[in-house]
This record gives sequence, structure tokens and C-alpha cells, in this order.
Amino acid sequence: MGRTEVGANPEGVDRWERFAATRAEWAARTRRRLLLWGFNTAGGWSLPPAEVGLPSTPILDLGRKVQFIWTDPAVHNRPAG
Repeated sequence: MGRTEVGANPEGVDRWERFAATRAEWAARTRRRLLLWGFNTAGGWSLPPAEVGLPSTPILDLGRKVQFIWTDPAVHNRPAG
């Protein structure tokens, strides 16, 4: 067997088309399933919140990876004393 690139999906195994006739139908089914499992938000890497019908959480780690400073500059620029 030949090697497959990391992240490649030649069979399309994670495509919504395998599970529903339309993307909206798939999103509605997914939302119901997530709510049944006790989830109340979707990850920031998921569908847009309006499409899946759940609020999303931001990817905070993304800022760390690009070396974004998560502090308030006003606090660091105050004079001592």
C-alpha cells in the first residue's frame, strides 16, 4: 500500500455528504446530537455559529502560537509608584 499524506482523506470519510442530503440537514442533526451529549458550544474551528446553531468558543491557543501578547499594555506602561 502506498503512503498517504498526513491530513489527506482520499475516501472522503469525514464529509457531511455521507450522512445527510444537505449541509443544513447535517448541521441540524449534528446540533441535536451535540445537545444530547451535553455540549452547549462548538469549537472555534467548527462551522460558523449560525450554521450549526450553537455559540462557539475562540481558539485561545492560536494567539500563543503566533506570539500574541495577551496582556493589557496600559498596565505595563504605568509609571512605578
